[in-house]
Amino acid sequence: MARLTNVQQRIAELLARTERKLAKVSPPQAKLLKPLRDDVIAQTSEEIKSIRKTLRLSQSGLAKKLKMSVATLQNWEQGRTVPNAHSLMLLRMAKINPSLFNAVVNSTSG
Repeated sequence: MARLTNVQQRIAELLARTERKLAKVSPPQAKLLKPLRDDVIAQTSEEIKSIRKTLRLSQSGLAKKLKMSVATLQNWEQGRTVPNAHSLMLLRMAKINPSLFNAVVNSTSG
């Protein structure tokens, strides 16, 4: 499990660097990117719903596995907010390899 933790740490560092770069976007650039951002949010919310249904979990079941409130998950699924990079990566892992997802979330419980 230590190796997985190192991989997760490296990915988190890469995502943090990307987020810092995106934070430097100027207001005119941000205005041009808004339609793209809105589209990404809509796609992400649909993707989260699809992943949850693939896992055959209710909103409360997935929220419990991710150690978050049901309201947060509902906000993601309805496009009101978006998950952070770590949460989104974990959800996408669930889509690709549900067994690995379950092993990761079960190993962090306690």
